[in-house]
Amino acid sequence: MPIAHEQIAELKRQQGKEILVFGSRTMWNELLAAGLVDELHLMIGPAFLGGGTPVFADRPRLPLRLLDSRTLEGSELVLTRHLVRDR
Repeated sequence: MPIAHEQIAELKRQQGKEILVFGSRTMWNELLAAGLVDELHLMIGPAFLGGGTPVFADRPRLPLRLLDSRTLEGSELVLTRHLVRDR
């Protein structure tokens, strides 16, 4: 397990508030695979792409439950909040 995973796993074992991780798609996909993500927040913009890198590339299906969604004021961006359910 990479060092970042070890540090996040250690933080999750401690008492305290939420842990917020900003990172690349690669980082949070690895955290999801390691079972270290409880909630996933996705910001979605209105663009159509003919190609690119999938958000969940090479990942098995991820069971999510939509908790909340809202349009960010003054923009066309939608913020969604999902619970990562047990696999």
